[in-house]
Amino acid sequence: MQHNERDQQEHETTENAYRRGWTQGIEEASRLVLQLGELGYKPTEIKRLLAVYDDHFLAPWRHDGDLSKRTAPPPFNINECKAILEQTTGYDWIV
Repeated sequence: MQHNERDQQEHETTENAYRRGWTQGIEEASRLVLQLGELGYKPTEIKRLLAVYDDHFLAPWRHDGDLSKRTAPPPFNINECKAILEQTTGYDWIV
Protein backbone atom coordinates (compact mmCIF):
# COMPACT_ATOMS: atom_id res chain seq x y z
CA MET A 1 0.00 0.00 0.00
CA GLN A 2 1.35 3.40 -0.89
CA HIS A 3 2.02 6.09 1.68
CA ASN A 4 -0.83 8.31 0.41
CA GLU A 5 -3.35 5.46 0.48
CA ARG A 6 -2.30 4.52 4.01
CA ASP A 7 -2.64 8.15 5.16
CA GLN A 8 -6.08 8.37 3.53
CA GLN A 9 -7.19 5.13 5.19
CA GLU A 10 -5.95 6.32 8.60
CA HIS A 11 -7.74 9.62 8.10
CA GLU A 12 -10.99 7.83 7.20
CA THR A 13 -10.68 5.50 10.20
CA THR A 14 -10.10 8.46 12.52
CA GLU A 15 -12.94 10.45 10.99
CA ASN A 16 -15.34 7.50 11.29
CA ALA A 17 -14.40 7.01 14.94
CA TYR A 18 -14.87 10.74 15.59
CA ARG A 19 -18.30 10.76 13.98
CA ARG A 20 -19.43 7.64 15.85
CA GLY A 21 -18.24 9.10 19.13
CA TRP A 22 -19.87 12.45 18.50
CA THR A 23 -23.18 10.84 17.59
CA GLN A 24 -23.12 8.52 20.57
CA GLY A 25 -22.29 11.45 22.85
CA ILE A 26 -25.23 13.49 21.60
CA GLU A 27 -27.58 10.53 22.00
CA GLU A 28 -26.35 9.85 25.54
CA ALA A 29 -26.52 13.51 26.60
CA SER A 30 -30.05 13.85 25.21
CA ARG A 31 -31.15 10.71 27.00
CA LEU A 32 -29.67 11.91 30.30
CA VAL A 33 -31.27 15.34 30.06
CA LEU A 34 -34.68 13.88 29.23
CA GLN A 35 -34.49 11.30 32.01
CA LEU A 36 -33.47 13.90 34.59
CA GLY A 37 -36.33 16.12 33.43
CA GLU A 38 -38.75 13.20 33.74
CA LEU A 39 -37.47 12.63 37.28
CA GLY A 40 -38.49 16.19 38.13
CA TYR A 41 -35.12 17.94 38.10
CA LYS A 42 -35.20 21.60 37.11
CA PRO A 43 -33.04 22.84 34.20
CA THR A 44 -30.52 24.50 36.55
CA GLU A 45 -30.16 21.28 38.57
CA ILE A 46 -29.67 19.27 35.37
CA LYS A 47 -26.97 21.65 34.11
CA ARG A 48 -25.13 21.49 37.44
CA LEU A 49 -25.30 17.68 37.63
CA LEU A 50 -23.99 17.36 34.08
CA ALA A 51 -21.18 19.85 34.83
CA VAL A 52 -20.14 17.75 37.84
CA TYR A 53 -20.21 14.62 35.70
CA ASP A 54 -18.06 16.30 33.06
CA ASP A 55 -15.55 17.76 35.54
CA HIS A 56 -15.17 14.78 37.85
CA PHE A 57 -15.77 11.77 35.63
CA LEU A 58 -15.56 12.53 31.90
CA ALA A 59 -12.58 14.90 31.94
CA PRO A 60 -10.27 12.42 33.73
CA TRP A 61 -11.45 9.58 31.47
CA ARG A 62 -10.76 11.70 28.37
CA HIS A 63 -7.19 12.49 29.37
CA ASP A 64 -5.91 9.62 31.52
CA GLY A 65 -4.81 6.13 30.70
CA ASP A 66 -3.83 4.42 27.49
CA LEU A 67 -5.56 6.33 24.71
CA SER A 68 -4.72 3.61 22.20
CA LYS A 69 -7.26 1.29 23.87
CA ARG A 70 -11.01 1.58 23.71
CA THR A 71 -12.62 2.07 27.09
CA ALA A 72 -16.20 2.95 27.83
CA PRO A 73 -16.87 6.30 29.47
CA PRO A 74 -17.71 6.21 33.15
CA PRO A 75 -21.40 5.69 33.82
CA PHE A 76 -23.49 8.64 34.95
CA ASN A 77 -24.21 8.02 38.62
CA ILE A 78 -26.68 10.60 39.84
CA ASN A 79 -26.00 9.84 43.51
CA GLU A 80 -22.25 10.42 43.12
CA CYS A 81 -22.85 13.63 41.19
CA LYS A 82 -25.34 14.88 43.79
CA ALA A 83 -22.91 14.10 46.61
CA ILE A 84 -20.16 16.12 44.92
CA LEU A 85 -22.58 18.95 44.21
CA GLU A 86 -23.65 19.05 47.87
CA GLN A 87 -20.01 19.37 49.00
CA THR A 88 -19.20 22.47 46.95
CA THR A 89 -20.51 25.85 45.90
CA GLY A 90 -18.34 25.76 42.79
CA TYR A 91 -21.30 25.17 40.50
CA ASP A 92 -23.59 27.87 41.92
CA TRP A 93 -22.74 30.14 38.99
CA ILE A 94 -24.65 27.79 36.65
CA VAL A 95 -28.17 29.16 36.43
